[in-house]
Amino acid sequence: MTAAAPAPVPVRDGRIAPVLILSTGRCGSTMISALLNQHPRVLSLSEFFVPLGPAAFTGARRDGAWMWDLFSRQSPALHAMLKDGEVVDEMLYPLGQPGARYRAADIPPIAMVTLPHLTDRPDDLFDELAPVMRERPAMPLAAQYQGLFDHLMARFGRDVWVERSGACCRMGLRNVSRSQ
Repeated sequence: MTAAAPAPVPVRDGRIAPVLILSTGRCGSTMISALLNQHPRVLSLSEFFVPLGPAAFTGARRDGAWMWDLFSRQSPALHAMLKDGEVVDEMLYPLGQPGARYRAADIPPIAMVTLPHLTDRPDDLFDELAPVMRERPAMPLAAQYQGLFDHLMARFGRDVWVERSGACCRMGLRNVSRSQ
């Protein structure tokens, strides 16, 4: 029996199509993000959606100010988990280290894992993204996310983004279907 030829890589406007890796927790997906992060053409958006909570998939159209609030403020569930300093191994933000702006109780969701996965200066990147997102007009959620991810790809000189979140299948897909 011969092996099937690999599927061609989808290309859009000369770029590789984005990739979502949906997984359960504790399955090695964090390692996958770390490996992808080493590739010079891949923007690895580790754990982007999960810390945002269910609101990340609600509403047909949102403006940039709403999106920035989503990225900046902990959901009630996330806050309940973090208020007493409970953190998970995947959290990369340098809590308690010199120069760290946030504590577990007030860290913005995108600064927990995603931004420190991209840079060793997550607070600076967070500040850089604020005006970029706040200025965006109302548009479908998918366009808001694509705009942010495109900005980050350009910022880091990458050709494709890959979002990987453990345990995001149940939360995200259920809410996406409700918002459409």
